[in-house]
Amino acid sequence: MTSSWDAAIPALISGGFGAGVATISVALIQTWGRKSESRANAADLITDAAGALAVRQGETIVRLESRVDRQAYAIIQLTAVLDELLPHLDLTVVERSKLAKVVNVAKLAL
Repeated sequence: MTSSWDAAIPALISGGFGAGVATISVALIQTWGRKSESRANAADLITDAAGALAVRQGETIVRLESRVDRQAYAIIQLTAVLDELLPHLDLTVVERSKLAKVVNVAKLAL
């Protein structure tokens, strides 16, 4: 089963990338349009734009890694509790099998 996060994470990353490319493109266009500016100034503008992109991407990656770590911890805790409770639950064979399969899928996702 996929969640909305499966689609949101690539969108967030590509959105940040798109913003960075736009910033770099604007810097290139502004520099190209001003013939009086030196090449060193143009390089500085491009470097600053690329640096800002790298910082934003780095911050996004740190936030996503932190979220994934919290989700993994939650899955580990939930599957451990379900493993303990499963033998004590009054379930049909089909229900027990279904729950056991889902627990295994969750464990394999880690």
